[in-house]
Amino acid sequence: MSHIVIGTAGHIDHGKTSLVRALTGMDTDTLREERERQITIDLGFAFLGEDVTIIDVPGHERFIKNMVSGVATIDFVLLVVAADDGIMPQTREHMDILGLLGLEHGLVVITKAEMAEPDWLALVQDELQTFLRGTFLEGAPVHVVDSLSLQGIEELRSALDTALQALPPREGRGAFREVVDRVFNVKGHGTVLTGTVLAGFLKSGDEVEIQPGGLKARVRGLQVHGKAVEQVRQGDRAALNLQGLARTELGRGSWVAAPGLLTPTSLLDVRLRVLPGEIRLKHRDRVRVHLGTAELLGRVLLLGRKALEPGEEGFAQLLLEEETAALLGDRFVIRRYSPQITIGGGVVADPNPRRHRPSAGQVVDRLERLTDGSFDEQLESLLDDPWQPLWQESELRARTGAEPDELRPELERMVVQGRVRRCDWGSRVHWMLSSRWQEAGERLLERLRRLHEATPELPGQPVAQLRADLFSRPGWQVHAQPLLDALLAELGGRGLIKFENRCASLAGHEPCLSPELRRRTDALVVWLEGQGYGAPRLEEFAQALACGVPEVKRLLALVLQEGRVEQATDQIFLTRARHLAALAELRTLGHEQPEGFTVSQAGSRLSASRRFMVPYLEALDTRGLTRRTGNFRSVADGEADS
Repeated sequence: MSHIVIGTAGHIDHGKTSLVRALTGMDTDTLREERERQITIDLGFAFLGEDVTIIDVPGHERFIKNMVSGVATIDFVLLVVAADDGIMPQTREHMDILGLLGLEHGLVVITKAEMAEPDWLALVQDELQTFLRGTFLEGAPVHVVDSLSLQGIEELRSALDTALQALPPREGRGAFREVVDRVFNVKGHGTVLTGTVLAGFLKSGDEVEIQPGGLKARVRGLQVHGKAVEQVRQGDRAALNLQGLARTELGRGSWVAAPGLLTPTSLLDVRLRVLPGEIRLKHRDRVRVHLGTAELLGRVLLLGRKALEPGEEGFAQLLLEEETAALLGDRFVIRRYSPQITIGGGVVADPNPRRHRPSAGQVVDRLERLTDGSFDEQLESLLDDPWQPLWQESELRARTGAEPDELRPELERMVVQGRVRRCDWGSRVHWMLSSRWQEAGERLLERLRRLHEATPELPGQPVAQLRADLFSRPGWQVHAQPLLDALLAELGGRGLIKFENRCASLAGHEPCLSPELRRRTDALVVWLEGQGYGAPRLEEFAQALACGVPEVKRLLALVLQEGRVEQATDQIFLTRARHLAALAELRTLGHEQPEGFTVSQAGSRLSASRRFMVPYLEALDTRGLTRRTGNFRSVADGEADS
């Protein structure tokens, strides 16, 4: 049996702590205030054998946030109801919370059996049957015990062992992640934290990252149930002794994870359910969000509706007032800001989304697939992001928590199925939804068709302009270059486009200048040749050619693509002949002066102003035609501009 974490639940003074003491022999009320007031305030921990941890949670309504922290990571619950009280308010609220957190396994324990008459005890049992109808504990065994006299404890322990043996195995996917519920210092050892390992495994000496905050630390030592171990795994209640981290740098609610796994966020896409009753949740309501072991303040931004009525479910964004970390599928509970009442909860659909418009129907469709689908369907839904066409594995890992050796085979299988496209760009591997890849290719071809129809004189469109025209939406800009490179390579390989002189065009397109355009471009080249290295301004072009600046830019684009004119900067142009002559002169100058030539010396040789020479030489540096060392330059040997 793998390690299992049990949690208690139930109203204050219903005997949860006494029950844990009877089962384990350990007292979980360790705080002085807890002993003086005889109530549980914070989480308590006890061990039942080597493979079971019991977390004892407080039952008082004032300490519900501690209760949620305790049951957020449990596998099994002991719902405790006192025989002399029956079902009470926190019994109901605790059950609501357990249901919202997705718990599926547990037993029911009626305590203080010696304080109730048999008839009253039968009424409590009947009341429990009705109360638990429709919950995950419907039909669960009910055990009657008395923790002081130990009546029924052995039978409960035996039934508990049988139930734990029958628990289904946990899903094993994911990198190491632990949610922190306690942090303290141990003299001679430093900072120690405890929590439940939610996924993966960790060894002594491994590096971990704390989120939010991004601090890194190395694991000095590991313990499970007070015993030193070399490795902890999913499901363990683990104590981590961290090197290089102060006690004040983390606390309850922090996440400890494999480096690069989690991304801090203050915005979550979620599926949200409001509890039945009389509570109505409105758009922008301020709430308390319990995620992992953290309590965070935030607002609910409903998507596609203005309110959720009692018992209804919908999608929303949680806009938090401080950062946290999460992964797809994490459970949470929300409570009113004031009065503090549990009103609902749900599951994280996207832990790192963008802000959505409240009426965004397409977003809701995607979130439904993210929360309901299998792993491959979730990956497909993540890729189906209108704001991001290409995804790297690290980005998918930060959403799902999956390891690279879990992600890559699944993505490759989806490629074979035709659902996903793989795009290699240098050493980087990107993944894209096949439908978006096809859409982007069709947009590129349509853009070139329209260009050729409107300007048949142009041989094509410069790649930089094509990239700006096609991928101007936020999010697409970051991935525009690898996407365009991959599209050009495929469409070129299929014979649909050609790519020459940094310009793209449809296959078979030949530029066709009208006689008038040919006359005007020839006039521009002749005039520019006469300017030498004078760096004329666009306004001077316009005056000499008797046209406006926009027409000058159009004519310059034509002669640039024909290769008859060179461009040094946005404002400096010279003819191709002048450019080749300048390179020859600079090469000769470099041979005459082995140490290299300065800007002033180059300007004197070409009879050019500093206004021309500085940007011109910088452009040559960028293209690798000259090499700069301090204030001196030389023409690269054997280099010729093409």
